[in-house]
Amino acid sequence: AKILTVRDRRECLPERDGTFSISHMRRLLKRHLFAGMILLSLPGCEEAWQVCKSYQDILNLAVKRGLPGAVMLVETPDSIWIGSAGLSNIEAETQIQASDRFRIASITKTFTAVLALQLLEEGTVTLDANLVDLLPDIADSIPYSSRITVHRLLNHTSGIYNYTDDNWLWHKALRDFSWQGGGPRELVKTAYSSRHKPYFEPGTGYHYSNTNYLLLQLILESVTDSAFSRLLRARIIEPLSLNNTYPERSGDTPEDFVTGYDIHWGQPYDVQDMSFARGMADGGLISNVFDVHTFSKALFSGRLFKHSSMLDTMLELNIKDNYGLGVVFLNDYGFKAWGHEGNWPGYLSLFYCWPEQGVTIVLMTNGTGVLQFKRVKKHTLRLLFEKTEF
Repeated sequence: AKILTVRDRRECLPERDGTFSISHMRRLLKRHLFAGMILLSLPGCEEAWQVCKSYQDILNLAVKRGLPGAVMLVETPDSIWIGSAGLSNIEAETQIQASDRFRIASITKTFTAVLALQLLEEGTVTLDANLVDLLPDIADSIPYSSRITVHRLLNHTSGIYNYTDDNWLWHKALRDFSWQGGGPRELVKTAYSSRHKPYFEPGTGYHYSNTNYLLLQLILESVTDSAFSRLLRARIIEPLSLNNTYPERSGDTPEDFVTGYDIHWGQPYDVQDMSFARGMADGGLISNVFDVHTFSKALFSGRLFKHSSMLDTMLELNIKDNYGLGVVFLNDYGFKAWGHEGNWPGYLSLFYCWPEQGVTIVLMTNGTGVLQFKRVKKHTLRLLFEKTEF
């Protein structure tokens, strides 16, 4: 497969002011039309998925349809199935392994929420505490800061602008992979700059915002006087022996870390070196399916909290969307599940747990082929819940 160059990728970047020129839009329109015609011309797109009889069939088809590689774990009360398909590195033609590590992106938010709720149990922080009290040095610059509470940060009802919605930020990140963004404090400034307004007043709506979890990182570090990475290691990673999980640091790439590819108009583009969110609380963890499975089992069995009521608090959904405190609610096939999904250039991931049925799914891919990823999820659930009696 052809690996796109930086020059190829720059053709799809916005202008310096974050807007798109007429010529730029024409290029994108032509490519979208071309890609759409190809997709529509493929015979039996959905039918091919419907005839998959096993989880391995599903992974194999996803790779055939464009994902570089995928690893999946499916646990039922009777067994644990683990499978993989495709490549961890296209150029080297390295087969992907079940133990390989990925950027798990926003699955990190569930880890962060656990830390916050552990500190809540200990009385170090409260859900009603606001930014004025917790981060007075930046609160004056953030609209409605006195009404933005820990609870509203955790469930995305703060209304604060999502820094990854900023076109100019991606313009810089894609043109210079070495750009690290300056850390959470600098990236938070993007959310309350003069060109961005809140989505709504705190508590009056829902809008998924990575900025919420950067602010939570600053809060956790402030109230504990400890770095986010240390909190993770001391409170989650070491107690659960998650030996393949850690906050990513610049230049710290393990041998079994898969190369991530942006699937751009059907072609893979190596984006492994781009990650300005390395190590941050909104999406900066590296892990594998085994460790995320272990974390999920510990979380939903209540092992990560002193009292079972804290897990209940975490799973309480806001009235605006199916989101709790760092967890997403899923109700496919009439069975209740909680978990999270992650989406970062080159990497897609998810984990969901059905506590009442004793089922857990963990999926990781090294390509941003969202359509194929969603179909893997859809047809895995089809096989699981249409073929298994609970």
